[in-house]
Amino acid sequence: MKKIVVHVREDGHENIEEVLEGLHYTISLVQDIYEITIYTPDENLDDLIEKI
Repeated sequence: MKKIVVHVREDGHENIEEVLEGLHYTISLVQDIYEITIYTPDENLDDLIEKI
C-alpha cells in the first residue's frame, strides 16, 4: 500500500476527485489549498500518478 499526498488549489480539487473515484482518500482544506491523501495498492501507483 502506498500513501500519496497531493496539494491542489481550491479551483482544481474537483478534477482530482473525479480521478480518485473508488479509491480511499481524505481531503483537508487549509486556507485555499486542499491536501488530498490517497491510499492505493502498489500495483496501481504508476497508473494513478499518470491520471493525476
